[in-house]
Amino acid sequence: TVILYDLVCAGSVNPDYLDFHRYTTLDPYVDDLLNILDAHRVDRCSYVGHSVSAMIGLLASIRRPELFSKLILIGASPRFLNDKDYHGATNRARSRRFSRRWRRITRRGCRYSRRWRWGRTCRRR
Repeated sequence: TVILYDLVCAGSVNPDYLDFHRYTTLDPYVDDLLNILDAHRVDRCSYVGHSVSAMIGLLASIRRPELFSKLILIGASPRFLNDKDYHGATNRARSRRFSRRWRRITRRGCRYSRRWRWGRTCRRR
């Protein structure tokens, strides 16, 4: 059995499910993944994740190692912020600017895509 799902921030997901205050770390995404696997009564699986989903799978496997037999991590980043000894990501100021822009774009975009998909506008949080 193959289980595919979109992260709550994906364009295919109802925007009402994206709580900007809850999804500020990867932990709620890990909770979502584990809840999906539990709902499908998965007791052991091979996990394939790309980019941030790879990191979500890695964190889920740390939390519940007995659940994962294999991890296939494609393009996973070990860090999302540069540090004194790590330069391969972004800096904190640029990350904050991106986050603010992303929230603005997502809120504006969901208004239009929601109308198109569900026939009504997004609720403000």
